[in-house]
Amino acid sequence: MDPAEAAGLRQIWEVHPSPYGVPYYFNPKTKESRWSVPTGPLDLVVPPEEAKAEAKPKKVDLKPLDVECISSSCSSTSDSDEVQGTAAERAKQKVENFKTLLQEKGAQAYDSYESWLPRLLGDARFRAIPKSQRKKLFQSLVQSFGAGQRKLEAETRRQNREGFLQLLQHADFADLPVDSVQGALTKLEAHFGQDPRWSAVSAHERQRLVESRIAEKQMVQAGEEEKAWRAFRALLLETVFLQFPADNHVPSFEEVSQTSVASQPRWTALGEPKRREIYQALAQERAKRWARERRQETEEEDDLLEKRKRSRLVLAEEDFRSLLERKVKSPLEFSWKEVTMLLDGEKLPDLDEVDLETIFNQVRTEDLERRLAMFSSTLLRNEKVTMEMSMGEVIQTLEMQEHLRAVPENLLKKSWEDWRRFRLTEALEAFRSWLRESPELAETNRLDEDAVQELCTRLKPDIRFRRLDLFPSQRKRLIMDRLKEIAEEKLQLSRSDSDGG
Repeated sequence: MDPAEAAGLRQIWEVHPSPYGVPYYFNPKTKESRWSVPTGPLDLVVPPEEAKAEAKPKKVDLKPLDVECISSSCSSTSDSDEVQGTAAERAKQKVENFKTLLQEKGAQAYDSYESWLPRLLGDARFRAIPKSQRKKLFQSLVQSFGAGQRKLEAETRRQNREGFLQLLQHADFADLPVDSVQGALTKLEAHFGQDPRWSAVSAHERQRLVESRIAEKQMVQAGEEEKAWRAFRALLLETVFLQFPADNHVPSFEEVSQTSVASQPRWTALGEPKRREIYQALAQERAKRWARERRQETEEEDDLLEKRKRSRLVLAEEDFRSLLERKVKSPLEFSWKEVTMLLDGEKLPDLDEVDLETIFNQVRTEDLERRLAMFSSTLLRNEKVTMEMSMGEVIQTLEMQEHLRAVPENLLKKSWEDWRRFRLTEALEAFRSWLRESPELAETNRLDEDAVQELCTRLKPDIRFRRLDLFPSQRKRLIMDRLKEIAEEKLQLSRSDSDGG
């Protein structure tokens, strides 16, 4: 197709604002009007002022190098500013002519220079541009065409979207099936399908905007519903469930519906099913809480009564103990029956006889423990008592016959055996320490029976040796252990001397 034929087929579309807020497009040649953006290969959308005269296209900002170097005389030296100005104007006019050429031919963004070169060579406006600048200028101009076209299309889409949103502002979403976007679109199209703002956006964009609008409405409705049920709950707490009913009866929903509470705005703001649901949930919650509070009050009352009872028992026990201390000097020597005879005529505390006997037995046990503790402490302090003594000799030595008369013999024997074990351990440890320091053992070189017997004869005068007369086998074992240690030490010393030599 030659350039003249391409220029004749080019379709220029003017973009104009409409009263609806959505732009429309007008073809001055065919007198056709449309709402959608023309996207044909020969369609060019321009503002009205550019469509009036193709010779007056919109100017493009170019780099100074692109304009100055287009002049055929840019490499020569000018003698005056007037000559330079004339050359610059001619260069700019050539650029404008070249731009007009590209617009007439229908060059688009991202078109390649090589594909257009055969169609441009026959035009003088193309040849007026120096060869070194043609490709660079071509690329710069078609990029500006694409940027302007994209900007215009983006602005058109924005205006179309705003017009459609204005349309949705007039829609009554209360009557729309918000659970189905497609159903909402169908109902909206029945009302606004003839409005140019409806067809100005694509079906996909309409669906997206309607979905967003429905979601927004749903959030608003959810917020209003939450506010309403919170207000209804507060109303119930202020009136019906303010305090625990005296008769433990929680009124039913029907009973409350017959009272003056049902006439308040916070009651009527919700539908009956929602009111019933919230009321029943709150009634169960408050009933559980009241039951828990009542149970807690009962437990607190029981605890208080138990504390008072224990306090009375403690006071009564203290009074009875004081009475026993005055009337019964040695509880261990008396039985409960004998004590009741001693206390005949005395004013006893307000306690059962079982409780009184229990307290007496506790006092009797405490007396026994006190006597045994005194016996053990006296054994530890007294140096006259030895492990060879019998139980009777020990008691006589300690002069505790009267004090220990009522103490069971088995308990005394246990305390005595405990003391003997303590003294034996003490004596063994003292004898072991003495053997480590004694020179008698260091002079003994034999481990036979005669040597050990002779060593015992030399050690016998020491009290630490005689304390173990009742335990000769343990004493002999300690002596043998020490002799073996000495022999091992001598052997180690001998080895060390031989290694050193």
